Amino acid sequence: MLTGWTPGVGLDERGRRQASALAARLVPVPLAAVVTSPLDRCRQTAEAIIAARDPGNGQHLRASVDDRVGECHYGDWTGKPLKELAKDPLWPVVQVHPSAVRFPGADGESMLDMQHRAVTAVREWNGRLGANAT
Repeated sequence: MLTGWTPGVGLDERGRRQASALAARLVPVPLAAVVTSPLDRCRQTAEAIIAARDPGNGQHLRASVDDRVGECHYGDWTGKPLKELAKDPLWPVVQVHPSAVRFPGADGESMLDMQHRAVTAVREWNGRLGANAT
């Protein structure tokens, strides 16, 4: 199923293991912030990253939620099984040339729009965090 922005979709057991492994790998990396999309599974991953850090190391991190780093808005495709979507004439275009696609429906988004909002968010966070570091 293409979950997209469907609320209430958390990490399954495999996802929790992957989040834990990621958190362990990031422990030695100094973090100025942890920024996450509002999606449950993303927030759970951010929480795992924060929980793995030693609170005595002077880093008191909290997850900052930013909608702009969320995944693409799939519009009418959200919640549909992938086997069903694979029959849609738009499917091959998504697979071969995703930047040419705008997902159907009033809240459907193009990959280029998603890229623009995410890159803008990252640049703004970098600017904000860089200003605080000086």
